[in-house]
Amino acid sequence: MSNLPCVDLMSFWRTVFDMLIGAQFLEQRRLYPEVVCVYTNGASPSSEIVEWFGDHDFEYFLVRDMDKAGADWTGMITTVLKQRDRRFTLLSPPDNKDPDEAFLDG
Repeated sequence: MSNLPCVDLMSFWRTVFDMLIGAQFLEQRRLYPEVVCVYTNGASPSSEIVEWFGDHDFEYFLVRDMDKAGADWTGMITTVLKQRDRRFTLLSPPDNKDPDEAFLDG
């Protein structure tokens, strides 16, 4: 019996679902293309993603998860934004919901 690589399809589809929710929210409210959803794929974004935020001079609206991982994510992203003097607003979903749940609730 050999060990086959395992792919976590549920995590993959959950990630795709989360990304589509953000895009759908912006489209339904006719905010796109003035507002674009950037998804970091988890609470521990790669250094390349963190640097991308710092390299691009946009006005950011950061929507975080309300758990410790979300707080860690916020720290990583806002540190580089502050260092590069970028504009950002940190938003917390109501009722400690996940961001995708808050988007679905409007």
